[in-house]
Amino acid sequence: MTILKNITRRFGDQVVINDLTVELGSHPVTALVGASGCGKSTLLRIVAGLLTCDSGVIDANHKNMAVVFQEPRLLPWLDVRENLALALSRAHNSDPQCIQHALGQVHLAGIEQKFPRELSGGMAQRVSIARALLQKPDILLMDEPFAALDAITRSELQQMLISLVAQESLQCLFVTHDLNEAELISNRLLVMHAGKIVASFVKRDGQYPCSMSADIHQYLNQSLGHNENLSHH
Repeated sequence: MTILKNITRRFGDQVVINDLTVELGSHPVTALVGASGCGKSTLLRIVAGLLTCDSGVIDANHKNMAVVFQEPRLLPWLDVRENLALALSRAHNSDPQCIQHALGQVHLAGIEQKFPRELSGGMAQRVSIARALLQKPDILLMDEPFAALDAITRSELQQMLISLVAQESLQCLFVTHDLNEAELISNRLLVMHAGKIVASFVKRDGQYPCSMSADIHQYLNQSLGHNENLSHH
């Protein structure tokens, strides 16, 4: 369980996270949605321990977390096996069979000797997910990992993530600006605006409330007086 209480983060004079309190980990996948600039990526980095907060309390074990970013962030001069071996070393694991297993989990068996330049965008992102899995995390933090992919590849990776979370008993915090994506993959959906969590929804019997999308847009556009750009394809 990860608990953030009264978290505030500033960049210069700008308050990016504003006295935010939230509990994470009670649902397999929590989606965090919001328009660009609302603070959701900053919040994920605070949860991951990549950023500090100016005030507030964080109850989290950063050693049990792994992060997947929008960009695969593979080292171009190393092949896939060598990139993944770095994650093994961080996890104090020297078993090369783990690399083959992780690639099998993301449906990429047999590409160990390929270099990042030889991979499609979807393949590279699968490798980055395999790298995260090799760290044996309890919590997977994902910052818009499928945003740059084409629709078909994105759909494939969404379904793969749903399966992985179930198979590995992971908790996942998934940042996105796409309501359809958030609704598909998550069990809990948090809406962020101006550095605060402004709404929360939970799936019941595999479904969110029918009015959820309309409620989100109405809340953001009317109650907050802003025209938020959340995509809903």
